[in-house]
Amino acid sequence: KHTRTKEDRHLYVAVDERGNLGQSKKKERFYNIIAAVVRDKTRFEDISRPYAEERGREVKYHDDPDLREPIIRRAAPYVKDTYYARYHKDFETHKSGLTKQEKIHQHMDMVCSVADYIAKQTDFDSMDVEIDYNDLVSGQPVECSFECTPYRDGRDIQCEVKNSKDAPGLMTHDFLVGAIGDYVNNPEDDESKKLVGLLKRRPEEVHIRSGIWRRRYEDE
Repeated sequence: KHTRTKEDRHLYVAVDERGNLGQSKKKERFYNIIAAVVRDKTRFEDISRPYAEERGREVKYHDDPDLREPIIRRAAPYVKDTYYARYHKDFETHKSGLTKQEKIHQHMDMVCSVADYIAKQTDFDSMDVEIDYNDLVSGQPVECSFECTPYRDGRDIQCEVKNSKDAPGLMTHDFLVGAIGDYVNNPEDDESKKLVGLLKRRPEEVHIRSGIWRRRYEDE
């Protein structure tokens, strides 16, 4: 049974990835899917919007280090929870790397695992989900990750894939994604440790369920 408070009746969820599934110059140990469950979408969007207008472009964690702390500090009161699923990029074991199809399935297994965990653990009446566009899975019914979760329980879940430059909520979320992703890759990094510490709750890791996307997509 779902026990709901007034502020939890309608939630916003932003989803994005950190890193890539191939080898990279940064040598990240993990590829991460990171989601934030937000209580007030409008206020969350309004955090990044004025900075983007002032600079005449999309603001991002990587490009705007001076905005990292102010944006995360302002976002923190509206963030109910953050979740991440991480894939260990063991290049010694997988020297040849993943094929494109394997990357698609790995990415979508991670998104679906996060979607199921959020739907199962969170009390809500309706949920508005935005997933940042990713070339890797273009053409895939990515919205199904949330809309087809078996833990929907009759509740309203609307999911859209958007480009962060056109979605202020995803633009704000990019700063959470950067901080959490950096922290997961290196828990001793002072800056990301400080930024993650601004959140009311520590990010929670979600176990990846292999093959979940193939089963969900084929079932639909």
